[in-house]
Amino acid sequence: MKRNFRFGAAVSALYLSIATHAVTIDFIPAAQTVNLGDTAIVGVALGDLAPSEFIGAYDLWIIYDNSILDFDGVTFRNLLGGPADAIQDAAGGAGRIDVAQTSLLFDLAPLQAGLSALPIFEISFDTLAVGIAPLGISFRLLSDEN
Repeated sequence: MKRNFRFGAAVSALYLSIATHAVTIDFIPAAQTVNLGDTAIVGVALGDLAPSEFIGAYDLWIIYDNSILDFDGVTFRNLLGGPADAIQDAAGGAGRIDVAQTSLLFDLAPLQAGLSALPIFEISFDTLAVGIAPLGISFRLLSDEN
């Protein structure tokens, strides 16, 4: 018998202010169905960036239902610099993951220019039980490249 686990993002976008422009935080995909026991992978991206806006740092707390999901890990994207050019940290447990990254680069334009959406990391979860497991953001801090 095939049992499916339904994964959904309750908060698909939050609006934050960087300078005078609203930036969104999106879960990608916004919803997915995963078999029980399989891994669910969710991307997190910053959207609606103005052409001259570059993200230099972020700190996000992702909340989830730990009776359905078990945090497995975070894979950082390199649009703030790779591991040698950025400070990266992820810690999770008990229904919350703290993900932070600070770029050590002086100029982020070569990495981020022309992007209206910036994929920043992916979270992987193991599925523990059948159900709908919404994701949310309980804390957010974004900084530009300055």
